[in-house]
Amino acid sequence: MTTQVEFKSWITHVQNPKVERLLKEAAGSDIISLAGGLPSDEMFPTAEFEASFERVMSEQSSQALQYSWSEGYEPLRQQIAEYMQSRGVDARPKEILITSGAQQALNLISKLLVRPNDPIALETPTYLAAIQAFELQEPRFCAVQRSDRGLVIDSFRYLLTRQSPKFFYLIPTGHNPTGASLTEEQRLQIIDLATEYETFVIADEVYSEIQYSENARMLKSYDDVEDRILHVGSFSKVLTPGLRVGWIVATEDIIQRLTVIKQATDLQSSSMSQMVLSLYLKENSFEDHLSKCREFYRTRRDATVEALEQYFPQEANWSNPDSGFSVWVELPETLNADELLKQAIKREVAFEPGGPFFPTEKHLNYMRISFSHLDPDQIEEGIRRLSEVVKEEISKA
Repeated sequence: MTTQVEFKSWITHVQNPKVERLLKEAAGSDIISLAGGLPSDEMFPTAEFEASFERVMSEQSSQALQYSWSEGYEPLRQQIAEYMQSRGVDARPKEILITSGAQQALNLISKLLVRPNDPIALETPTYLAAIQAFELQEPRFCAVQRSDRGLVIDSFRYLLTRQSPKFFYLIPTGHNPTGASLTEEQRLQIIDLATEYETFVIADEVYSEIQYSENARMLKSYDDVEDRILHVGSFSKVLTPGLRVGWIVATEDIIQRLTVIKQATDLQSSSMSQMVLSLYLKENSFEDHLSKCREFYRTRRDATVEALEQYFPQEANWSNPDSGFSVWVELPETLNADELLKQAIKREVAFEPGGPFFPTEKHLNYMRISFSHLDPDQIEEGIRRLSEVVKEEISKA
């Protein structure tokens, strides 16, 4: 007899199961996949990491293979503090918690700040996995509008006066999924409003080093006199996601509280990963690697925008990202991106339907096109195939 167990549906913001299946099948085939904002394998510093692994195992194997402190490997915390200081953020090692990627950072912060039915503010659209991380705490999502010019500040102000959210989660630079970045004026206004209404801001800065034009400052580098900004960073996009190393910058008091939650969650992030990464940063130029990343991904961003301009119909609109790995495409309201994906798979091309990126209302006529893991020729061919599907569906509507 099969035991029937009733499971609670914690997470509802996911891709349609049929869409998820199609995307998984596409990833394991010859289909050109414009879905999934993965860093390119070509940008992994493989030889340098191999050397770091060998040295750690030959010189520090006992420490690397053993349990360690939940706060993180102290030399790495010091290196991250120095890096943050170089970006204008006055951070000390005691104000840094090492996490298992940025995703865990978001999960830990939400566990600290949110209780069931608490209001939290998010941009709309926003990073899908952040919605999922927060949803585990059963909050009430409150949407703050974004436009092609960045955050709609009046929308944020209005929400603060009506809802008193526990925090506001945003991506200041390289917004996922649009690739847009906030202006300096918007950044200052956000800090002023967070201070005035006594709310925290979670600044997800994982794309802050993948900027293609201006070098926008990190949100926490501004005059955050009341320490309202919780900074989330990660090495996944610029070095490798396989090591699973991210971090949080906050006050020492908040870091201590988050450390207790991390102890209960996974005890610690991998000692091996942290030590290998620390040695890599000591022995290699991180800045030189970042420069290579920017040029590499800029070429692919340009190829994507050029292909959209060449092949896509005039009824569609798309972003021109100044950071990040993706382009956000708006289709006519008569189209459903979930249904469009089925037809696209038949043409051997895939993309990410945009509906789940909206925390409150779902808009089904959007798609996210990611370019980071493909070469320019693949990008052009994939967008050409996709454009044929879009044109056909528009003609039917």
